[in-house]
Amino acid sequence: DPGLPVLLDQFTPAGSAMSGVELSGRFLYAADAAAGLLVFDLADPRHPTHLATVRTADAATDVVVRSGLAYVADGYRGLQVIDVTDPLRPTVIGGAGLDGNSGYFQGVALSDTHVFVADIVNGLHVIDVRHPAGPRPEGSLDLDGLAADLAVFPSQVLVAAGDPGLRRIDITDTGAPRLVETFDTPGTARGVSVSGSAAYVADGTAGLSIVDLSNASGMSLVGVYNMAGNAADVAVLGGLAYVAAGAAGLVILDVSNPMTPSRVGSFDTPGTAKGVVLDGGFAYIADDFKGLQIIDVSNPLLPRLAGKYDTPGRAVGVSVTDGVAYVADLNRGLQILDVSNPAAPKLLLNYATPGAAGGVVVDNDRLYVADGFAGLLEFDITDPVAPIQTGRVFTPGVAAAVTVSNGLVHVVDGSGLRIVRPNPALPIPTAVEPATITQTVPAGFAAGPYDVVVTNPAGEMQALRNGYEVEACGAAGLGLTLTAAGPHASASRQGPWFYQLELSGEEGFFSPMAEHQARLVLPTLPAALDIRTTRSARVTIDLKVAAGGAAGTVALSGPDAAAARNAWDQIVAAGGILLPRLADRTYGEIQLSVSPGRAPHRRYWFELNSGFLVSAHAWGDGAGLVFAADAVSVAGCVAEGTLSFTGAP
Repeated sequence: DPGLPVLLDQFTPAGSAMSGVELSGRFLYAADAAAGLLVFDLADPRHPTHLATVRTADAATDVVVRSGLAYVADGYRGLQVIDVTDPLRPTVIGGAGLDGNSGYFQGVALSDTHVFVADIVNGLHVIDVRHPAGPRPEGSLDLDGLAADLAVFPSQVLVAAGDPGLRRIDITDTGAPRLVETFDTPGTARGVSVSGSAAYVADGTAGLSIVDLSNASGMSLVGVYNMAGNAADVAVLGGLAYVAAGAAGLVILDVSNPMTPSRVGSFDTPGTAKGVVLDGGFAYIADDFKGLQIIDVSNPLLPRLAGKYDTPGRAVGVSVTDGVAYVADLNRGLQILDVSNPAAPKLLLNYATPGAAGGVVVDNDRLYVADGFAGLLEFDITDPVAPIQTGRVFTPGVAAAVTVSNGLVHVVDGSGLRIVRPNPALPIPTAVEPATITQTVPAGFAAGPYDVVVTNPAGEMQALRNGYEVEACGAAGLGLTLTAAGPHASASRQGPWFYQLELSGEEGFFSPMAEHQARLVLPTLPAALDIRTTRSARVTIDLKVAAGGAAGTVALSGPDAAAARNAWDQIVAAGGILLPRLADRTYGEIQLSVSPGRAPHRRYWFELNSGFLVSAHAWGDGAGLVFAADAVSVAGCVAEGTLSFTGAP
């Protein structure tokens, strides 16, 4: 009876500040300014169940939900887009902030393709959400404390997390980073660098802390060096640690023995040293209000000022490559400087970023900027004087530091670690005519619409909103079939051992522009493998693996022993031996046999011709041959398949 409402139940946690709710099916989504987005199951309205809470970066004030996505008005942090397809595990996947932190998103409404946001400072915003996630986030992990810096080493990330100290995160599965360990350093961890089996932590007022990473049972403190100032960043090279020590400037320590670090030299910069990077015998110091300071450290005992450039903002991070320095200058954006002559750095360009540039890193022709509330920015810096923004990824927190490893971008944003897989770089257009441009788009772009931006030689730009769209890839696989090829044409190569490998799958993976390849997968190699090379007319690989797989030998033969070893290294790196392609979907012919039986070892013998497999044989208990194939469609979708051969197709 609407005239006589009856209270069935209530949920009132301490400190709750709910101001907006949305009902979708049996689930209720509540915007809570203190906690973020809360999800409830109302299957039994008399006993609602709190399923999950996802923290937002500021104050969640309103929410709308459609098609598994929740759009949250999040105060100063703008709009946040949260995937709620699994109500138990809501995940922030995208968003949109405001330039200059100048608005406050209070209310939100949704149409088919756009979100309308009430901003109590600036009025109404209309945001296109046809591609809610932007460039594709790969994985994410929220952390307590203040995630300020990070370092990546094999399968792991170390995060300098402020008061909690050092966080060790397993990224074996980049889509699901996992916190392994927290180590409380003596001070406030603000910067971290890894060298060998040690982490060097810029530990605030506690100076430099050195942490041993080699023990599987956990991290341990092996050395500390107390110094004046406030250690904010550290770079390690050749047994020396270069510490950006705040008001104390640059401090150089001998860390060749991590247990007893000792002072080598220092240079008191005029500002507050916030960041340090090394390049060609120079230390480049982001010196806060005093801009970039370039210190000659060719003699670490007597570092001296080589050059300087007073940037207009607050220099807090720097990256240097090919004589160009990229300075993160907080609210004044990105300063690009020619430092080919360190004694006289020159400004090439001031680029106004939408947020507050706090960290920068260069990876080949790409520059990544941790831009505060604006998230992660990506630039093409093929021409440093004319950088082109090629991507932007929203981060839930305030992006402060960034690094690149194995093709993935790792960002810390105050509230945690974010892993991003950037889109591949566009090649040079294949044709440029007065009225048309022909551009090849490589495979690997995240699905969704993209703006097409054209820049003329004068620097003028025109943009076509949502002018290009990448289709989403569905679940796809390749079928592999081995068929007997019959007697070979050559009289010397008769017998039923010759086979062809045929692929099957969706037509898109076999169109003229699609790519696919097949290979024989190497068996698991033992850790102790004795490699021998001999000269012969034929290129062969004879691999023997002892019972239990702990040890083995491989004999490599060919006309050139060095070339045979190089070919083996490439095969190991690729995980297998490529098959020769016969036709659109067919590979071969290949001579194959498998002979099971008890033996003190398993043996595999392969023959190659021009780098491709022509013959493969396996002997021993449990021996077999495994084939794998992968294909990439024109749309960038990937399909894979495998097939085991045990003696008959």
